[in-house]
Amino acid sequence: MACIRATQSDGSTDDLHKVHQAKSHKSITQIYTDWANHYLDKSKSRRHIHDLQADVSDGVVLAEVIEAVTGQKVPDINKKPKNSTQMLENISASLAYLAGVGVALDGLTAKDIKDGNLKAILSLFFALSRYKQQQKQAQQERKELEKLREKKQESEMVTTAASKLGSPYKGHGSGGGGGGGSAIPTPALGGRRPTPEHHSRIIRSATPVSSSGASTGKC
Repeated sequence: MACIRATQSDGSTDDLHKVHQAKSHKSITQIYTDWANHYLDKSKSRRHIHDLQADVSDGVVLAEVIEAVTGQKVPDINKKPKNSTQMLENISASLAYLAGVGVALDGLTAKDIKDGNLKAILSLFFALSRYKQQQKQAQQERKELEKLREKKQESEMVTTAASKLGSPYKGHGSGGGGGGGSAIPTPALGGRRPTPEHHSRIIRSATPVSSSGASTGKC
């Protein structure tokens, strides 16, 4: 059976690859745009990102996204930059802040962000989202650790209270005689040891008496 092969004109494969790559970039760009807007909405910011490449170029919106994600203020941000220098300063301040809190920037520069380098902007947002995820995990671990610590303290308190209260039988069975024996009191004797006189009374009461009134135990 003959093998049928699809034929394509020159350059068609490259065109398809470019179209697929463009769609992929658009999808990723939209994902991070929505992600950034989600945090802007949570922080009740008046700003909103429509064009990721253009809207972060002045550093103002970028700083607000960072503040919304980290919950901390980015210092030295000019809210109304008038020229490229001030915009670069804003972006540099944001990058410096992120580096300070441990976000891996992998060589990103303020100029890349200012010039609208999509790859650099997506890399920055990816690093920021990964940092947020790590913070959430660390927070969850701290909560679990705190719960374990509370349970341990609770258990120690119960153990301590039990040791202070002691056994309900502690001290019984040793009063007066000072000897060993069971710690559980003898119910019939109320916890007291029988005295020699008590034994004698028991023996006398148990010895049969003859009709003449004398004990049979006597010769």
